[in-house]
Order: sequence, then structure tokens, then C-alpha cells
Amino acid sequence: MPGIWIYSEDSVVVRQLLTAGQELKKTMQQPVNIITLNAEDVQSLAATGADKVFLLKGNNPWPESYAGAIADLLDKEQASVMLVGATIRGKDIAAKVAANLKAGLVTDALSVQYANDAIETTRLMYGGLAVHAEAAALPALVTIPPRTFIEAPDIGGQSEITTVEVANEDSRVTISNVCPIVREGADIATANRVVCVGRGLAIRGLSLAA
Repeated sequence: MPGIWIYSEDSVVVRQLLTAGQELKKTMQQPVNIITLNAEDVQSLAATGADKVFLLKGNNPWPESYAGAIADLLDKEQASVMLVGATIRGKDIAAKVAANLKAGLVTDALSVQYANDAIETTRLMYGGLAVHAEAAALPALVTIPPRTFIEAPDIGGQSEITTVEVANEDSRVTISNVCPIVREGADIATANRVVCVGRGLAIRGLSLAA
């Protein structure tokens, strides 16, 4: 059955994408489904208002190895559009899924809507100097940066949960070593507001230069 599909390896980003998915649902009149690889997130995602939550269960711990399984599921369910969180891993998976489905892919979209039988998006270009409008025929994939939309709240109830056993995950994807990034100081990527100080700013009589 055609529908709107959502995926990210980050459950917080899934909730943000669900806000966009629910808006598409109003115009497309199609169900919103979530794909997750994390069994521990299933119950919390099932309370967000999605119509269905699909848990892909396999033996490979790395999300990149499930691009083929996601493409197979979308093809079987005749998906209309898939919204993917534009993380490093999300972009990699979206590109592979789009290639497998021979579907259009729009990256880093800031808005998404359904009109004229297509998915219409906008995104920034030239370092933010221009806004590019783009339309993708169905089926389409769209990556959306984290924090583009607010998180969808829990509405109670319980979505239908389906577990899909994956036997064909890509075993070629292996990671031999993980080196955590050590950050010091504030992480502005997680800040709600960032105040930048430039030339000519004066605070209570104190003149500050850039």
C-alpha cells in the first residue's frame, strides 16, 4: 500500500521527520510509517502517532548494511515518499536506497510538500545566498537536516508494530575500529540560539571590536 516512510538512526530525528510526514499525510491521504533498526526504540516510536512501525531485525550492527533491506521493503509496500534524517549515515543510506529503487533523491530539504502529483521541496544553495525549489516525481526520497522541524509529541495509543527479519544485510560493510570524537566546550549544534558578536557592537557603553 502506498505510504509516507520515515527513517533515521536517531530516534529524536525520527520524531522531527514525523512532523513533516504528518503534514504530507494531510495532502496525500496516505499512512505514515516509521522504519527503525533499534528494538529499544520501538515502543516509544509507536506512541508518536505513526500508522505503523517496522523494526528491521538482522545480525549486522551497522545501519549502512541495511540499505538493500530498506529498499526491498519500500518496493514491496509501493512507497510514495521516504523522509530520511540528513545525518552522515542517513545520507549514505538514502543514496543507496534511491539507487536501488531508481527513484529521485532531494538532499538537505528545508521544506517538503505534496503538489501536482510530485514532492516539492526547497533547499539552500550557494552558502545560503539562494533558495532552490525542486520537484521530484513519485516515488521520491528526501533527506532533511536535523532540527529542521520540531519533534512530534506523543499522542498516546499504540501504532501497529511489524518485525521484519533481515537475512540479506550487506556483510561487506564492516568497521574495524571506532574512535570517539572528544569535544571540549559548548556544542553549538545542539543550542537553541546562537548569539554572534561582530563589528560595531556596544554593550552598556563598552565598545567591542571583532
